[in-house]
Amino acid sequence: YDGILQLLHSLELAKVKLGLVTSKSRYTTQMAFDLCGIESYFDATICADESPRNKPSPDPIMLCLKQLGVPPAEAAYVGDAPADMQAAHAAGVHAVGVTWGVFSAEILAAEKPDTVVHTVSALAEFLGV
Repeated sequence: YDGILQLLHSLELAKVKLGLVTSKSRYTTQMAFDLCGIESYFDATICADESPRNKPSPDPIMLCLKQLGVPPAEAAYVGDAPADMQAAHAAGVHAVGVTWGVFSAEILAAEKPDTVVHTVSALAEFLGV
């Protein structure tokens, strides 16, 4: 997505700890990392085959937070799917819904995210970078 690389770079410069929790396998995630060159931005990555249960369970988010050394109250989870919002709520982190993914804003709104953003620049503003 346009602007994501700049956002990742800005978060890195701000020394924000970043984790990735994905429903993709480690193999598929590594292929994407190799293709996009963004792996270095993430301090922790939890893939579907590395957690006892997957989203909407909070397990993968909690595992990621443990690796990051960050308590849930100090974390936000950014996602574009209903399962992302459900997992974020269950984990006790701030649920940020982004509307540029597969699901419509209405479908995301039904999951009651704490924050909804419609652009990468709005996400950067919310994150303070």
